[in-house]
Amino acid sequence: MLYGVETASALRSVVPSAKIIGLAMFAGEYRRAQLAAAGFDMIVSKNEGLAKLAEAIKALLAEAEHQAGTGEALLPLFDIYKVAGDGDRIWVQSSLTLDDANARIQTLGLEFPGTYIIHSQKTGHQTVVMVNKTGGIVQ
Repeated sequence: MLYGVETASALRSVVPSAKIIGLAMFAGEYRRAQLAAAGFDMIVSKNEGLAKLAEAIKALLAEAEHQAGTGEALLPLFDIYKVAGDGDRIWVQSSLTLDDANARIQTLGLEFPGTYIIHSQKTGHQTVVMVNKTGGIVQ
């Protein structure tokens, strides 16, 4: 079972651009700083209620849209596939950005070297990425 801090850290490593809100029973300044260091973008006290949580969500969505340079909803735009030995494509996950997809493939390649495909849902373009593991170094 993962707790909030572990979940935020794991999510941040998989999708670095994800916006993460932490809900805490007590969210004083010290606790907020501590949780922000753990990977949360914003902390809301459970005592502040749903209205405060809604404000936090709206603020982070607006920030994410601004960073993406678009007013469109931020849906994952890139699918990552691992090419199996028989040539079949196995879906791994989706990513918001091409950079996130490339970073994820580099991490996966440490344990599962081979051929990956990044498919853009928006343009249909496919990028083939080959990852070789040699002495623990991804090339």
